[in-house]
Amino acid sequence: MIANEPGCKAFNILTTDEDPNRVLLYEVYADAAAFDAHGKTPDMANYRVETEPMAASRVRHLCGFANEG
Repeated sequence: MIANEPGCKAFNILTTDEDPNRVLLYEVYADAAAFDAHGKTPDMANYRVETEPMAASRVRHLCGFANEG
């Protein structure tokens, strides 16, 4: 993913100790424009279709650094 998206700075797939079936995707983008572009890629469209049967829910949390001014 990072190789295909210049604005993607980090991408990790995580599970929790409490529920190994719960999957978290941790992604960092250079800016809002890079994040918006990511959502419009063919890879994202394919991802949504392929993972829909596996997802009980999807929750997005947009975060910023606490020290951003």
